[in-house]
Amino acid sequence: LHDALPISFLDAKTLLINNAADERELEKWPMIVTPRVTARLSSGLAGRFNPQLAISQLYEKGAVGQALGFMFYDSQNTPTQTTGAYVGAGTVSATAGQTGASINTIGWANNVTGLFNIGDVIQFAGVYMVNPITKNNIGELQNFVITATANSDGSGLSTLSISPSIILSGKDQTVSNAPPASAPITIYGGTYSGSGQTAAW
Repeated sequence: LHDALPISFLDAKTLLINNAADERELEKWPMIVTPRVTARLSSGLAGRFNPQLAISQLYEKGAVGQALGFMFYDSQNTPTQTTGAYVGAGTVSATAGQTGASINTIGWANNVTGLFNIGDVIQFAGVYMVNPITKNNIGELQNFVITATANSDGSGLSTLSISPSIILSGKDQTVSNAPPASAPITIYGGTYSGSGQTAAW
């Protein structure tokens, strides 16, 4: 976990830059995390920093400060995400070309309440981010946030409400293409386990 945490924050920085965040403002980007994440991150970074002041802060105060492209702060009020149940191995439905803010999916266990929770993050295989200005394919899968609790029906079907909407052209284009039929779904911070997991992000 200590090794994975720094990579997660660097990935977050990459995601911001890919979405045209102003790199000139990097020093002002705050990262507010739970005290537990601060403890793990301080431990994980202690042997990696070169600046003497940064090492002293980590050793004496357990404070991360500025690192990995962010200014770190911790708060006991930082919300955590309890992920959905994810029972089954869902895919996009056999209908190709779906667009908009809801996607029909199949392959879940039948009649699952809380299959996805609001705030869960998913990706569809083959659906890539585009640069918000040039609309060029960035080459990384687009992240979609679940915006409404989703359940599965008696046939394992579930309609997922997502943000951003899937828009394929024009100034508001969000992705390279619509999800292919039967495209696998990847879930951030959870597994197809049958029980919710708590994740802080």
